[in-house]
Amino acid sequence: MEVSNIRLENARQLSKEFNSLKEFAVALDMQPSQLSQLIGPNPRRSIGSTVARRIESTCGREKGWLDVIHRETGDAVTTNKGINLDLLVDCITAVEEKVTELGIKSMPVEARARAITTVYAYTEQSQSTEVMDPTFAIRMVYRGE
Repeated sequence: MEVSNIRLENARQLSKEFNSLKEFAVALDMQPSQLSQLIGPNPRRSIGSTVARRIESTCGREKGWLDVIHRETGDAVTTNKGINLDLLVDCITAVEEKVTELGIKSMPVEARARAITTVYAYTEQSQSTEVMDPTFAIRMVYRGE
């Protein structure tokens, strides 16, 4: 994993110690929009060394802490685009299991992808710990053989 991705994950984790992104930005002496560009859902800039050291200092971490993986069991792994990989795997599994359960023998790849995307989006939006039942999503994108 690249240091830019490690810094992003760690900074996002540290941001949870604050009540809001705005509060974290104020503590870092930054504008909320600047911080959003670094750790928001769709970051446009990477966290450089200077900002990394400022984040560490502000949050009471030792120099270099932001550059090392600190993931604990149960923490979600996200891509730099904000995709929760654990949730995505669960959604893929749920769709595949439901396709088998429904007896669908040959579902086009595009339809599977749309079903998975729909299940992921609805599950993420609901902030539920359970993946939504994919039956509706599958029926919505697949009309039969």
